[in-house]
Formats: sequence, C-alpha cells, structure tokens
Amino acid sequence: MTKILRIAWLAVFLIAYAVLVSLQFAGQGAGGDVLGFVRIWLPVSGAMMFCLAYLLPREPAVWAVPLLAYLLPAAWFREAGFVNPVHILLLVVASGASAWVFRKYLSESA
Repeated sequence: MTKILRIAWLAVFLIAYAVLVSLQFAGQGAGGDVLGFVRIWLPVSGAMMFCLAYLLPREPAVWAVPLLAYLLPAAWFREAGFVNPVHILLLVVASGASAWVFRKYLSESA
C-alpha cells in the first residue's frame, strides 16, 4: 500500500510542477523554439523527477531537481523573464513539504 501512496503523492507533485511550468510559458505564442523546447523538456524532466524521487526519496539533492528543471528553460534561452520568483518559492516549499511527507509517512521503514 505504501508504494501506491508514494506513486500517488509523486503524481500530485508532478502535476503541480507541470502547472507551474505551463504558467511560466503561458504568454508565449503558439509556435516557436521556446514552446518546442518545453514540449520536450516537460515530460523528460517529469520522468526524471519521478524516477529519482521514487528511488531516492530521502536525498536532499533529489528535491532540488524540480527547481533546477524549472530554471533550465530560462538558462537555455538566457531569458530571465521566464522565471517567476513566486513560482520558485512555491516549488521550494512544495519540494520541502513533499520530502517531509515522504520521510514521515511514506518511507518503506515507517
């Protein structure tokens, strides 16, 4: 049962991450290099986060991955306007809360 709860918790976290990334690029036009990059980057980063978080839920570095994944498109295109400080704060708080829930309730030793 713990494995199912872990997967469900990660799914909720990744859905929230996808919403933040979608908001990050909501102002972009329908075409272009940026949205093409994001269409590829979003599922790749989500799969990477899911695998790392499922296999290593207690590692602090794993919970820094969502922040790095959020910032990568801005760094790739050298566009600071892609970064919203409120989204970064939400992502850090959500990552910390998620790590705490994993440690407290969803670890295999609990």
